[in-house]
Amino acid sequence: MKRLVGVSAIGLALLQGCASDGSSASGTSASNARGGNDAVVVASLPTGPGNSAVTTSTNATGDEVLARINGRAITMSQVRPTLLEAYGLNVLLNVVQLELAKNEAQKQGIKISSSDIEEEWHLTTERMFKGSDADSKLVGAIDAAELRKDTAEADQLRKQLKTDRERMLLQFLEQQKVSRPEFELVLQTNAYLRKIAEPQLQGRITEEALHTAFDAEFGAKVKVRHIQGNPADLETARRRILAGEKFEDVARQVSTNKKTAAVGGEMPAAFTLSNPGYPDQFKRLAFDLKPGEVSEVVAAGGTFHILQLIGDKIPPKAVKFESVRESLHARLYDAVLQAAVKQLRDVLAAQARTNLKIQEPVLRDQFQRKLDERDTMIKDQEKMRQEMERERIQGLKGVGVEPQSEEPSKTPAGPEKPDAVKPDAVKPDAVKPDAAKPDATKPPQPTKSDASKPDAKAAPAPTVDLDAAAPAPKPAATKK
Repeated sequence: MKRLVGVSAIGLALLQGCASDGSSASGTSASNARGGNDAVVVASLPTGPGNSAVTTSTNATGDEVLARINGRAITMSQVRPTLLEAYGLNVLLNVVQLELAKNEAQKQGIKISSSDIEEEWHLTTERMFKGSDADSKLVGAIDAAELRKDTAEADQLRKQLKTDRERMLLQFLEQQKVSRPEFELVLQTNAYLRKIAEPQLQGRITEEALHTAFDAEFGAKVKVRHIQGNPADLETARRRILAGEKFEDVARQVSTNKKTAAVGGEMPAAFTLSNPGYPDQFKRLAFDLKPGEVSEVVAAGGTFHILQLIGDKIPPKAVKFESVRESLHARLYDAVLQAAVKQLRDVLAAQARTNLKIQEPVLRDQFQRKLDERDTMIKDQEKMRQEMERERIQGLKGVGVEPQSEEPSKTPAGPEKPDAVKPDAVKPDAVKPDAAKPDATKPPQPTKSDASKPDAKAAPAPTVDLDAAAPAPKPAATKK
């Protein structure tokens, strides 16, 4: 299985929106969901030899008896505290999010059927596993059977594909410690949100967006010069270039990257927007420049740079735009749809933050701790950002450069991605998120190592001395 993508889009990050995200597309809870039953099955007991018809009873005190061992009853009151503390908050928040999605759909006159749930399962598993070796072979075999017009063989292969994706899904859920009923709740929620979002996406995939996606995917390249150094020196170097000095001459004198400084700052090779050897921030800025244009200072990990585009973009080879236009449109639409669903989920998060009142003491305390942890994390990040900004300003003033106001929340200029559904695109009766407040329903998410994911592949080392991209102010490009 190749590295899984779109995990946040299917809601598997804890408390994404107002719910933790969870588990599967099959089993008892799945059949209830796809049948349109609003009931949530949190657990079920299997049937089989020695357990053909499991029923519950109560003891003399009215406590529900779940099981018996050597004549001793195991009651609900014994199991409930542990279940509640271990799983209760995640399940509760998933149910809350589903109910909010149902309520919003009802306001807009939207209904979902069992086929919508089935379609959501198909979309979710396709995003997760498409491209893995086994999946790719089956998809290729299906295409070949269809070309031969062998309907029976194609149908058989589709069944095999579904079975394999179900097996991989179960493996993934086990790795993520997510239960099947939790995942089913998320699947239902996403089905509602998808149906709400789809009418808002009409006309959103423009020709410009398609051409941008084509350039990113099929290898349009750029070649650039760069100067690496500290922000103050780079501001001075940039002013010298704008005053008429050659970029190459200034690079030789100023750049701290000795390899590229020796050749006037020229990068060793042209690169594409999807090239893994360069930080995303660096690439996006390079693709946004016009020939000869000089950027402002951009941060890429622990280093800072100014860039100049050498000549025009190098067009892709072999692949013609029209031959892949349809597949590009489908992928771009799916990306915009996932972004729209995420934004709608954020709207639900704000509504839960405002209106959710947890009465059960254990769950209430857990929820408050999560909110407190998130508040602390946000404050620590803001404190760190302010400290970095103070250091930047002091460095610029030290060399007589007047610092400009920066907005760290903005990303560098680059090929524009299709907009997600704007918050005001949600109908007025939906509760909007409070922009002045952080999303309090989303505590810090645990970092999951790619090493735990099947067939996760490490990116190659950078071609030049660049660290991983880091958040930085949006640089404005200036024509030389």
